[in-house]
Amino acid sequence: MFKVFIARANIEKFNELISKENDPEKKALLKELLTREEDKLAAALIAISQTGTADEA
Repeated sequence: MFKVFIARANIEKFNELISKENDPEKKALLKELLTREEDKLAAALIAISQTGTADEA
């Protein structure tokens, strides 16, 4: 469950940073990091649904 908490917090932070960023290159990098974090969250949620824990994600 800790991985889910961290991923959700990171997603929230990346969304906040993206909304405030004016530099297109930095914004693109933040969007890539956001996508990676969303993938981590999805993997953790799948692990929880299959095993009851996100530790294997």
